[in-house]
Amino acid sequence: MLLDDAQIKQDYQVVGVNYPDEKVLARLYQLGIVPGEMIKLIRKAPIFKDPLLFEISGVQVAITTSMAKNITIE
Repeated sequence: MLLDDAQIKQDYQVVGVNYPDEKVLARLYQLGIVPGEMIKLIRKAPIFKDPLLFEISGVQVAITTSMAKNITIE
């Protein structure tokens, strides 16, 4: 399952992060989005559903839907 398909307030584990741009990939890792980490969707923006707000290790992080489409969760 991809992160952009996550349900609000449900916990998931990051399985993989595959982003074609190495700079964006490095930024996702800096934000704590790494395999094995638990992640929860807090909310989606009301218009266009972008950006998405997640909680990772007690910290809230916003990323775009296009970024979330490159992150595999279970």
